[in-house]
Amino acid sequence: MKQILLSRQSKALALIVVYNPPNNFLEHLEQLYKEFHQIILIVNGISLDKQPAFHNQVQRYEEMLSMSLNNKNLGIATALNQGFQWAIEHGYEYIITLDQDSIPAPGMVNALIQGLENHPNREKLAVLAPMIVEELLPRLSQYMRRKNKFVYEHVSSECGLLRNVTITITSGSLYNLEIWKKLGPFRDDFFIDYVDTEYNLRAIQHGYEISVQCEARLIHNLGKRQEKKLLGKTLYPTFHSPVRWYYISRNRIAMLKTYALKQPHWFFYEMITTVRTFIRAFSLEDQRILKFKAFLHGTYDGLLGKMGEIPPEIKQKLEPFKGN
Repeated sequence: MKQILLSRQSKALALIVVYNPPNNFLEHLEQLYKEFHQIILIVNGISLDKQPAFHNQVQRYEEMLSMSLNNKNLGIATALNQGFQWAIEHGYEYIITLDQDSIPAPGMVNALIQGLENHPNREKLAVLAPMIVEELLPRLSQYMRRKNKFVYEHVSSECGLLRNVTITITSGSLYNLEIWKKLGPFRDDFFIDYVDTEYNLRAIQHGYEISVQCEARLIHNLGKRQEKKLLGKTLYPTFHSPVRWYYISRNRIAMLKTYALKQPHWFFYEMITTVRTFIRAFSLEDQRILKFKAFLHGTYDGLLGKMGEIPPEIKQKLEPFKGN
């Protein structure tokens, strides 16, 4: 067995994909250097007026930071593939991915590394994810896993290892780069949304495992959640933008085409989740007409197999007041 390049005595390698970074991003970067030895920063389509200032400020981290500037937004999948390839070329075996606004709780990295070292199926472990903590939600995240071929269950725990889960998010997850090379890259044509789910299902389909290390905690908020009431019940809809609804709707079709028959427990989970999302969005969220249009456009393009970045003419319809 190969020696793990990460250890509890040495900090880890992180990959952060940045798009329109928030004003406090550099302060956030400062905090991340307490956890990570090296950071790969992939900047997707940063505007020219922001680029010089942003570039100058990150220069002080030159020894610990490798930055790549993409002239346009190439999507999360392409940026992840760029970062993974860099890590492989520089001799790394594992990498931890982060969104630009995700915050590792103290000890998250060490908990992931310890979980990796002690995992009973380490050579087949494709992804080891942290427990996601959403600030608005009153409970820890629950994870879906297969109970039998057609039935799924939700699992959660304060501590320990959750094995053989089906879906984790990219942010905070530790990836085995050797397995990534065997499975192939993230799907560039997805651009954004379902990128992590597709990779997880592909890994499971090839006999690899996805796990969650519950002591590793990541503070991460999905979408722009708000607390709402519906029929006396408290719900937390995500308030995704219409453009995200396009990608979600389109990529869902691509996922169903590929995995509905191969992973039927995921198919039933996806259908139930989709119905619940519709009820919440069209009962509690804003921009309902635009989101419905996005759903129709995305579903239509998904059925036709039109992938990649959203067509400009559709994006303009979904963001009619953008730039005003």
